[in-house]
Amino acid sequence: MAITTKPATEAATSERSLRRGVLMLAVLMVGLAITGVGGAALFGIKSAQAGKAPAGPVFAPLPPLEFALSDGERTRQVDLDVVLELPQGMEKAQLATHVTRIANALNARLIEVEPGDLSGPAGTQRVKDVVSATADRELRPMRVRQVLLQKLVMR
Repeated sequence: MAITTKPATEAATSERSLRRGVLMLAVLMVGLAITGVGGAALFGIKSAQAGKAPAGPVFAPLPPLEFALSDGERTRQVDLDVVLELPQGMEKAQLATHVTRIANALNARLIEVEPGDLSGPAGTQRVKDVVSATADRELRPMRVRQVLLQKLVMR
């Protein structure tokens, strides 16, 4: 009876083939994982609440403001309509309680402004700065994202 054994080269070849197969499988798994992560980043991961539209910024119109400014010689009437852009997540009911307080505080702050400060583009920016600072103080810890002037008339 003759016992035959596989030559050493044949055993080494099959071991290399096995290692190569495992390596190819590992490379394939890593490639699929990268493709999945890349696809999720590229197309965005959908939230579990797919039926809900994403909430955007909240716009809060303030009541029309009318106030008088005096420069010592004459009195000027100023009409102002402002809309505040607030970060998403603030509810309308919560905001309604603050709008009246913001309007009252704004009347007090804008009376201190000189009529000459309201002329030209710098005047618009001055009004926006005063409105933003006043609203931020009243809405703390929330902050106003932007102040939108709909009307600024000085007569």
